[in-house]
Amino acid sequence: MEADHVTVFSLCAALGDDESKKPNLVVIGSSFIGLEAAGAAAKKANVSVVGMDKVPFEKILGSAIGAALRKHHESQGVKFYLPSELSHFNPKDEDKSVVGSVELKDGTVIPADFVILGVGVRPQTSYLKGTLELEKDGSVKVDEFLKIEQVKKGNAFAIGDIATYKDTTTDKYTRVEHWNVASNHGRAVAHTITVGPAAFDKIAIFWSAQGQQLRYCGNGRSKEWEDVFIEGNPDELKFVAYYSVGNEVVAVASMQSDPVVAQASELLAQGRMPTIADIKKGSKLLEVKLGVARA
Repeated sequence: MEADHVTVFSLCAALGDDESKKPNLVVIGSSFIGLEAAGAAAKKANVSVVGMDKVPFEKILGSAIGAALRKHHESQGVKFYLPSELSHFNPKDEDKSVVGSVELKDGTVIPADFVILGVGVRPQTSYLKGTLELEKDGSVKVDEFLKIEQVKKGNAFAIGDIATYKDTTTDKYTRVEHWNVASNHGRAVAHTITVGPAAFDKIAIFWSAQGQQLRYCGNGRSKEWEDVFIEGNPDELKFVAYYSVGNEVVAVASMQSDPVVAQASELLAQGRMPTIADIKKGSKLLEVKLGVARA
């Protein structure tokens, strides 16, 4: 935690308070961490975002919502370089120890007083090499009880960002980097240890500040969506989006409709989610009855 505090203080100091002399901030990465940082800094810095997708959040939210969120950030002064690839950092002429600009592979040079990397992380599991066979991304594969599958005797668990776990609603393996999932992993393992086996059956849910609060729940990673149906207007940051595979809804995202996502997470967990055909015909999630509330 101490290192995190130092980082936050360093960023605040770099941004400064003089609006007449804004520093140049380049954010590498156009997903949640990158654009949360860009949005937070937009009033105090000249912000540029570099990313490899055509629009922000393209893979998880789709192009229509991604384009709307880009439009919002541009209205706050953020400049985008999409799709682009980073080539290297150039030092300042007067001080070679600090960054002076970011150069892209197409030769574009973006002035930079400081840079934020929001490009994802890799699990710190190198110490397990030789003991366990790790997944390609460095994670540890576990079953629906979060037990390490390679450990045949005794109880060995892996939870949180390092765990690639079996999704009980899709029977596929997934890994979610979010504290909400990690804390629920801990609860499931604690139940297994103290009471008895408890499969992890929580639906992944997260949120992000993107002009309005974006809410998301579902299994869009373990069962990649094929189509998206949107109610509302993404350009107004007011919508509900339903992500589907065939006729099955696998994830729901919203802005300014928080109760819908809360309801959707329970409907997905209980297997009561209406089909995408029903939703297109007018079925409303808040009108669908839930079963017994889950612990």
